[in-house]
Amino acid sequence: MAEGAQLPWKMQKVDASRGPAGNYSSLSSPLPKPPKGMKWEQDTETHEWQLIEEVTLAPDNSLKGAEINNNNKGPLEHIVLPTDTLAGICIRYKVTPTQLRQANRFSGSNLSLAPSKLIIPVNGVVVVQKQDESSPEFKIHALISILPQLNRTEAQAYLKMADWDLKCAIQDAKDDLAWEASQKASPPVLIAHEAIPVLLQGHGDFPTPSSSELELTPLLTPVELQEMQFV
Repeated sequence: MAEGAQLPWKMQKVDASRGPAGNYSSLSSPLPKPPKGMKWEQDTETHEWQLIEEVTLAPDNSLKGAEINNNNKGPLEHIVLPTDTLAGICIRYKVTPTQLRQANRFSGSNLSLAPSKLIIPVNGVVVVQKQDESSPEFKIHALISILPQLNRTEAQAYLKMADWDLKCAIQDAKDDLAWEASQKASPPVLIAHEAIPVLLQGHGDFPTPSSSELELTPLLTPVELQEMQFV
């Protein structure tokens, strides 16, 4: 017989004064069906399940579908926004991730590695939810996708100056970039002015100009200064 079986301090006893022993046989069983109008929700900190009232939201009609015929209009374009995900875009346009990657030549699910303007390979006539092209966030990223030289702050500034008119902002930005390119292409023009030798008083024979000549000196051109005779 083992030594511990005879020693009282090594024998385990159930303390019935604290209640019955725990029964964990039902841990793997699913939760019972909640009452009508209620649902189960798990606490993220304690991981405990509790019944809460189920709230039914009204359908959002702000995003309306648009029937698009791929045979007439070709592939669609989608401006990538910070809130977009690869799965969300695939669900919106009813395409597979593989088709989206092949059409835009990128890999993985990170949209920061994808083009800022995605080509959506839509086949046939489908009903999709268009992007909200009136939102400021869409216009900022649309301008950056057309002119990648601009950063977010510059794109937002062009849109504000154009009163959030995307076409006017694109034209203004293109004009400014074209002017900057023309300035860089043309060689710099150097203007050299002949200096008038000035000798300190008492060092040399150069005559000292009169006060009237000193008053007229700022008003004269470099050529006139060269031809001026001192008395």
